[in-house]
Amino acid sequence: MRTLPYHVTPFILAIIISIASSHICAATSLQNSDSGPMPQYIFTGFDARHPQFIEASLVIGQGGKIKNGSPLSRSAESHLHNYLDGPRVDGCIAVGEFYHDYINAPRRGSLAATISDADFVLEGRVVNRSYGFMDGVPGQLLRIRTHDALKTSRESLRSIYYIFVPVADFTVAGVHFCKTDRRYPTPPEIGDTLFVFGQNEFVSDEYINTVDEAGYVRVLPSGVAVLPRSLRNDGDEQAQASEIRRLATASNNLRVGQ
Repeated sequence: MRTLPYHVTPFILAIIISIASSHICAATSLQNSDSGPMPQYIFTGFDARHPQFIEASLVIGQGGKIKNGSPLSRSAESHLHNYLDGPRVDGCIAVGEFYHDYINAPRRGSLAATISDADFVLEGRVVNRSYGFMDGVPGQLLRIRTHDALKTSRESLRSIYYIFVPVADFTVAGVHFCKTDRRYPTPPEIGDTLFVFGQNEFVSDEYINTVDEAGYVRVLPSGVAVLPRSLRNDGDEQAQASEIRRLATASNNLRVGQ
């Protein structure tokens, strides 16, 4: 699947006014609310007519069927039909890895290279979550409260951002989804600290498309950051949060000095 980069676009490009209005109201009120309702829809510049993310209860209805009128794109509806029509494992719809082919995807061969290539690096805390479908793929949407901008090329960073993690276990309308992905470590929990490595072309308002498993790292209470497999080039499964802060600050200083 070939996917274009995301660009910042206003919400008025939404498929219908009612959907756009609810999304705008939610996003605005949540700037000062960590535990308030999560967005039901997220639109990006890739498709202004269909939301990329839709909250689970708005998609799956009675009898475990896709709801009539759900604003799914054609590809999202196709993915979901395949999952719903597939076999169950212990009563669960087991969904594995899903691969996107992005244009101009960031270079992430190591932790240092990932930080160097990032347009911005923010440190924040996971304050809320919801479950749903990103282009029809099950997963979880995380709300992140920004604590610090360690590296940035953006005029201003928002106090709240969202990222989608394609690993989740949830039930909606009696349908149990078990979404796994071997590329990702254990998903973050509410209260966890995250470092997010962002690219400007993959940001749409408050949504950051992390592109792949190396777009963020989770920090344990001990200060240890758990690395995905793709960043364990030296065999280390962990790094110190202090080292990530040092690398990001150094990369930012280098860019400012150029």
